[in-house]
Amino acid sequence: APPRARGGGGGAGAGARPGPRRWADPRGGGVPCAGAGGAREAVIRVRFWGRSDVGRRRRTNEDSFVICEDEGLGVVCDGMGGHDNGEVASRLAVDVLSDRASRFAARLREERPRKLSQVRAMAQDMVQDWTHAANEAIHVKGGEEAAGRDRMGTTLALALFVGDFVVVAHVGDSRVHRIRGGAIEQLTADHVIVADARREANDPRPPRKRKFVTRALGTKASVEPDVRLLDVAPGDLFLLCSDGLSDLVTPEEMVEATASGRDRRLAVRALIELANRRGGPDNITVVLAEVLADDEDLDDETDVLPIAPRAGAPPEDASDRARRPSQSTLRLPGSQERGGQPPAAGDAPGRPSGRTRP
Repeated sequence: APPRARGGGGGAGAGARPGPRRWADPRGGGVPCAGAGGAREAVIRVRFWGRSDVGRRRRTNEDSFVICEDEGLGVVCDGMGGHDNGEVASRLAVDVLSDRASRFAARLREERPRKLSQVRAMAQDMVQDWTHAANEAIHVKGGEEAAGRDRMGTTLALALFVGDFVVVAHVGDSRVHRIRGGAIEQLTADHVIVADARREANDPRPPRKRKFVTRALGTKASVEPDVRLLDVAPGDLFLLCSDGLSDLVTPEEMVEATASGRDRRLAVRALIELANRRGGPDNITVVLAEVLADDEDLDDETDVLPIAPRAGAPPEDASDRARRPSQSTLRLPGSQERGGQPPAAGDAPGRPSGRTRP
């Protein structure tokens, strides 16, 4: 099976560390980047980093993410639905999407030569199909377990890199940003409305604003993701995140944390730490994808940083530790430790975030 890494859902560790991927001619096993004359070798590679954190107020982590480096896929999902439903929904989404992605390269290699327009159209159609499959799986699962409970659902932020372009898809309020030349652009538009939350008639406090997600995977029998295709260039950085980050960290701060020359592992950790310093009311998940020229050196493998364990999680055994990626020796802002596992975010219970399912 191709290397992949998963995280979220309150787990105690992350998956294996996949290595860097070179997009190449399909006869060599890679994903083609096709031109007018057929398949050609692309001069682009993509490297990923990812981390999920429970935050300061939640007991469980309902976010999930997956990185499938061979397929050029990064996904962030933020579950919802109460009880354990959100965790189940987000996990099911990344499982379905990564399973579909494992068949991606083979389908693109079925016929040669292909024009660039054909490859692009196929990639967009695939992402649509994968999203529909994830929605159906969650909707069916939610119907089986919905007795007396809110129907489960999850948001989606997805980036699929194919040669010298990327397909971006999203549902809900998880976001995809692109940072290019020091400028940041939000590539997705949140599917939300903001309204006054209800209060008792005699409550003297002013109305509190609440965010309502209007579109999610699994809450209805069908859903249409917003899908777009963009060209990529060496130096581009794509940031996928749940609203646990974007509600508390500004785009300008995202640019500052990921400035050129800074260690991307430190950037991921610093962004999560910043959200936690501002209260961390929700789970926080970040996936970074950096586009590299083929002649750029990679100092080590793709990193999937460990997930902060939820409160009460059982201790990991030796086999868990063996599967866990090694820790970096980077210093977090506000941390008193250097080296080893970074301190986990607090797990004290608190009020749930003001987000409601569709």
